[in-house]
Amino acid sequence: KELKARPNEKISNIVIGTTNDLVKDTSKFVLLAGFVLSIAIPCVLFVKPRAFYEEFGGGYSLRFYTLGLTDNKKIEIPSTYNGKPVVSIRGNVFKNMYLLEEVILPNTLTTISQYAFAYSNLINLELPNSVTFVGKYAFYNCNKLKNISIPNTVTSIGKSAFYGCKGPIICSTNSEAHLYAEDNNMGYIVEDNEESVIGTEYQIKNE
Repeated sequence: KELKARPNEKISNIVIGTTNDLVKDTSKFVLLAGFVLSIAIPCVLFVKPRAFYEEFGGGYSLRFYTLGLTDNKKIEIPSTYNGKPVVSIRGNVFKNMYLLEEVILPNTLTTISQYAFAYSNLINLELPNSVTFVGKYAFYNCNKLKNISIPNTVTSIGKSAFYGCKGPIICSTNSEAHLYAEDNNMGYIVEDNEESVIGTEYQIKNE
């Protein structure tokens, strides 16, 4: 067709022009295919939640977690991985997960590291009796978080761990959680003697 349409041109020029047109058309297809695959592959890989662990303290630590496309409001962290207990949640694992509203923690968990759930939309929180350490900013600015149940097994709560949370903290008399709530002007309920101090605002002292 090109030869008939351009009878006065050299054949070599016609061939080069036709080849260039084919390359352009192919490159457009490649770009489109790459764009489609860049969207499709993550969708296929992360349809369901995915968790990644690393060895830690005789067990495993949850190192990285992705929410599923549809199963993204509630998660349950397993108590074991590869036959060993899940004992820790590393820092930043659930940070900025705005869709997350509920988490069920295993009774093997001992450590929740800094910023682990910061800026998520958790509504209620019940720490299991196995937890001993809550890192700084662990639940920072979880502004929908209320009814924060903290057992007296927790012996260390880091700076601003519950800053911006609605509360109240549910705790035992003179426990670390009780002292933390008082020191940080946060509402609390002491279960063992029914004492209740509900704050309307939560502000960190001496920040």
